Amino acid sequence: MRTAAVFCPLLIAVLLLVGCPQTQFRFTNADVTNHGWRYSLLAGAAAGIEDTSGTGTNAVTREVVEPDVIRRVGNILYVLNQYRGLSIVDLDREKVLAQVPTYGYPRDLYVVGNHAYVLVASATKYESDGPTVSFDVASRLYVVDLTNPGSASLPSFDLKGDLVDSRLVGDVLYAVCAEYQYYYDGVAVAKAATSESWVTSVNVADPANIRQVDEVSFEGLGSVIQATNSAIYVAAPSWETNQTTITYVDISDSAGAIALAGSVTVKGYL
Repeated sequence: MRTAAVFCPLLIAVLLLVGCPQTQFRFTNADVTNHGWRYSLLAGAAAGIEDTSGTGTNAVTREVVEPDVIRRVGNILYVLNQYRGLSIVDLDREKVLAQVPTYGYPRDLYVVGNHAYVLVASATKYESDGPTVSFDVASRLYVVDLTNPGSASLPSFDLKGDLVDSRLVGDVLYAVCAEYQYYYDGVAVAKAATSESWVTSVNVADPANIRQVDEVSFEGLGSVIQATNSAIYVAAPSWETNQTTITYVDISDSAGAIALAGSVTVKGYL
C-alpha cells in the first residue's frame, strides 16, 4: 500500500541507511513545496486478488496489484523516495546498490521480474518564447532494468495530466491522471472551472517492447479510483455543483485496449 502505520526497527534502520548512503550518488530533488496530489484515495482491489474476465476457453486470469513505495523481493529492498528517486538496497550486505534518479514527484512503484516501474507526478515541462514561459504538467513512467542493479538504466515516456493513481492488472499498467485548465484573464493566470482526466494503458508483457496501448479522456478532475479486473471507476467531484461524476472505463481487454463505458452523476463528494 502507499502508506503504513507501523514500522519495525529494521525498516527504520534501512530507511536511515538509504537516506545517508556512504557512496555519493547524483539525483534530482523533488520540489519541497509541491506535495503532489493530496486526495484521500479510495482503496482499489487488494493486491494479490485474482479475477477472471471473459468466458469459456477465452477466459483470462489477471491479477490486480496496487502500487507500493517500499517493496522487498528476496534480499533486495526497493524504496521509492520523493527526494532520491528509487533506491535499491541489499539487505544481506546492508549496502545501497544504486539510486536511480527521477524528475518530478515519484508516487507509485511496481516490481515485476527484472524490471521496476516507477510512476512520477508533477513532471512539469517548461518552454520559453522570449519573455513568455509556458508549461505542461505531465506524468512520467520510468522503466528500470534491474538486471544489474549497480547500473540500473531507465528509459521513460510521458503521460498526459498529473498522476492521481494507478493499478497493474495482469500485463497492463493503467495510469489515471488529471489536471485543471488554466487561462490568462489579462492580469494573471487563473484556474478555470473545467478540468480533464485521462486513463492510459501501458502493456509491460514484453520488457523489450514496453508500449502505450490506449488512452481515453473525459471531463472532470478525477481524484478517486476503484479498480477491478475488468473496470476502472474514476470519481470526479465538482465543487461548483456539489456533485460527483463517476466514469466507468472498460479495461477487460487483457492486451490493454480500453473504452469509455458510461458515467453517472450523484450528489455530494467522495
